[in-house]
Amino acid sequence: MIEPLLAALLAAALGAVLHFAIGRAARRLPRWLAQQRSDAIGPDVRHGRAFALGAVVLRSALWLALAWGVSERFEPLMQARGWSLMLLAKALGAPLFTVGERAYSALDVLPLPVLLVALWLVVGLCVRAVRSRLLEAVGVESGLQETLAILLRYSLTFVGAIVLL
Repeated sequence: MIEPLLAALLAAALGAVLHFAIGRAARRLPRWLAQQRSDAIGPDVRHGRAFALGAVVLRSALWLALAWGVSERFEPLMQARGWSLMLLAKALGAPLFTVGERAYSALDVLPLPVLLVALWLVVGLCVRAVRSRLLEAVGVESGLQETLAILLRYSLTFVGAIVLL
């Protein structure tokens, strides 16, 4: 019983060190890349948010993997994990509401917000490309560029949301 407990504590300590290292790398790497490109270094470093989001994903994956590994070593934790996953599967599969004769569960509704966020991001990339490639090349003033970009973004998002729904 002592050996698995020591292994779990060692894994938790290693997880804490990796957690710290991921955060530090996510803060320092964008600044280092900016120095390499001779960009301005300040609070809003280029791609800083992307590295921060990547750090959140990596840290979450690290702790989930650690929890999974520790629960593999202890029988009560393994049983609790199995029960929890079974309960989650049943809860997500339970019908929330019915339309006509079709019942919808959380698994049916869950992809909608994800798809809408993906649509918002893709439309943003497209609008940014139109603004930088087309509107700036034509010589449209910056205030008008911003107005046209906002109108285009909301219009494309509205059409895309209608198509998704």
